[in-house]
Amino acid sequence: MTSAIMQGGFSAEQVALGYHLLAQYLVAASMAEASRQLPAYHQAFIQNKLDSVSAEQYPGARFV
Repeated sequence: MTSAIMQGGFSAEQVALGYHLLAQYLVAASMAEASRQLPAYHQAFIQNKLDSVSAEQYPGARFV
């Protein structure tokens, strides 16, 4: 992975930072998937909560 970033002409510090950020993202994404924390897993629960309040109370949440 680092050699692919290095070929872009980045400095050693930039390659290290890019690799670190990518690794942190992969860890966070895989942990969320493994522990079923993504909103898609809780769609019915979220929809029930939104349905229990008036449409004006959370317009942004209803939009998405």
